[in-house]
Amino acid sequence: MESVNKIVVVLQQHDKDEAALERGLELSKRTGGHIVAYLRGAEQIEGVAMLKDPEKGPAIRAALETDKHAYIDQLIEKYNAKDVVTERVIDWEEHPFVGIIRTVLKHKADLVIKESRHHSRLKTLIFTPTDWHLLRKCPTPVWLTHGQTNAAPQRIVAAVSSVYVDEIYQKLDARVLAYTRFMAQCFDAEIKVVNAYSVVPLGISLDGTGIYQDEYLLDLEKQHHEQTVALAEKYGIASKCVETRNGETPHVIAEAAREFNADLVIVGTVARQGI
Repeated sequence: MESVNKIVVVLQQHDKDEAALERGLELSKRTGGHIVAYLRGAEQIEGVAMLKDPEKGPAIRAALETDKHAYIDQLIEKYNAKDVVTERVIDWEEHPFVGIIRTVLKHKADLVIKESRHHSRLKTLIFTPTDWHLLRKCPTPVWLTHGQTNAAPQRIVAAVSSVYVDEIYQKLDARVLAYTRFMAQCFDAEIKVVNAYSVVPLGISLDGTGIYQDEYLLDLEKQHHEQTVALAEKYGIASKCVETRNGETPHVIAEAAREFNADLVIVGTVARQGI
């Protein structure tokens, strides 16, 4: 059974609204968990380097810490979160992801919530280097969010493989579905489980195109769908909530999320140092 007892929320300070904190507070209401408020002491590498100046560094750091603590105090008052935000971290690491991961380990956190930039022209999330490092190296699940989604997710898409090449993928899908079920119960949300698969041609025709047989295509889709349904049912997710689609995984997930009007997508990767 998944649990979220402690959440590291990465604050931005320069934003009008703290989307990550809002989601952390919504989740804490339902789990009884507490929040560790994480805030960078200096935003830029140049600023961190300046703190190493033996003469000016200590005074600059003290002034920044006063400002950062005042900002967190304002947030606690704004969101009436005195009993939820139990710990504060002002981080001075040169690279933000290092400070975030060390905070996770020190406070034995179960989840990291961080806001990611949204580019209105491209209509897409633009992940920063910090986001990518967290996705690769953070030992806990990472929730990347932006202010345009519901703070209390009502529709969740879970992406799984179902037909495994390696045991590690089986364990990954199990974790994804367990976490999906947990989050859906927390927020009383609807679930859509999506499995993407690609069709390999049986052969190549004279004009260079792939050769497929209708029976082969139907059997392949049936195999994937049945295995995905069986996997979902192990976690109490009904077969009507399962979809199997032919196509490239990123496109299928994005398409399903748009159609389902999802507030949250839960997906795993084995290209990580953490779980």
